[in-house]
Amino acid sequence: CPVLEQMNCPVPRSGFRAFPPPRGAAHLAFGFGIHRCMGNRLAEMQLRVLWEEIMQRFRTIEVVGPEQRVRSNFIRGYTELPVVAHPL
Repeated sequence: CPVLEQMNCPVPRSGFRAFPPPRGAAHLAFGFGIHRCMGNRLAEMQLRVLWEEIMQRFRTIEVVGPEQRVRSNFIRGYTELPVVAHPL
């Protein structure tokens, strides 16, 4: 999984689907250059820890319904994404 490999996480078990990796410098949520958010690295570390813990507890995480996207010209994301986590 490119996202988890990029964050130096253990390789996930087969059947695990992850979101595509962020586009790096093109992603403006944390700013860039001299205006880059100081909490960016902390947020990345928190996400890495979150996925490490999820992978220890669940065999797969399956999307079970249609996603609801945010309606905005400024933000891309989801308001709902129904999933089922299958324990080990």
